[in-house]
Amino acid sequence: MKSKRAQTEIIVTVLLVLIALAAIAAVAYFIMGQVRSGTGQAENRADCMKVSLSIDKVTNASKDNILLSRGNDDIAIKEIRAYVNGKAATTTQIPIPDKLATVNGNITVVGVGDKVRLNVVLNSTGYLCDGGVEEIATTA
Repeated sequence: MKSKRAQTEIIVTVLLVLIALAAIAAVAYFIMGQVRSGTGQAENRADCMKVSLSIDKVTNASKDNILLSRGNDDIAIKEIRAYVNGKAATTTQIPIPDKLATVNGNITVVGVGDKVRLNVVLNSTGYLCDGGVEEIATTA
């Protein structure tokens, strides 16, 4: 009887050790995933801060009503999203300016005093940058 009892205690001990190792592995896997995810977001935010984009002029004209410039950055931009008074502009034709270039674009007709904001979407990850650049619309 003693040998069966000793075997049972050894088996229980081994099983408890295996369960503990599995729990540690699961927690480590979860934590590493969170760390990797956080690192990716930090890199995206750093790239967003490097983008040099400015709105030179926004008017209430029906065509070519936004003029924007880009500085000397090397960040690949997928698209530029426009917002008027906090809402997504329904019709936009905003070209992505090359480095150190100025371009005209079109957004939904805005009124004088409307707040226009542009946000950049990174080409590498599709990450939508927070903040963006803002300008108040003037008369054409």
